Amino acid sequence: MKGAEPASLVIESRKKILEADEGQVPRHRKTELRAALEAFAGLLIKDAQLLENIVWEDAALLETLIKSAAVVPTLREFSSEVP
Repeated sequence: MKGAEPASLVIESRKKILEADEGQVPRHRKTELRAALEAFAGLLIKDAQLLENIVWEDAALLETLIKSAAVVPTLREFSSEVP
């Protein structure tokens, strides 16, 4: 993976998250993982719209993220720490 394109790595990571067995990784956890993926990938991919499109291809999970009390405060905390 060394030297791989960041967008390609995000796509691969997103695919792995979505393909994880629902019995082991519930839907709400997948949402949290995708939110974390977007946050960390944002450190390398400066095009926020592109990154959002890659990570949140389906809007239903984005709505779940917005409603998730566990994820939103964590993302706010993380984004305030990043320069």
